[in-house]
Amino acid sequence: MEKEEDPKRYSGVLHQLGLLYEAKEKFDDAIEYYRQSLAMREEIKDLHGKAQSLGQIGNVLTKKKQYKEAIENIHKAT
Repeated sequence: MEKEEDPKRYSGVLHQLGLLYEAKEKFDDAIEYYRQSLAMREEIKDLHGKAQSLGQIGNVLTKKKQYKEAIENIHKAT
């Protein structure tokens, strides 16, 4: 699937990859996929998807004990 064909679905795939890496505790990779998804969701003005990505980034940062940055991302999601 090309991102130009269906950017909303493509951003969802990137988000799912983030979830998979998060489950494997590969947190840096998870954050990278969440950020890619977030960028696409901002571009297409998908507010619900943007909130999901920011929330997941916050969750991963919490797991990495980067609490200040985690709180910032979670606040952006609300």
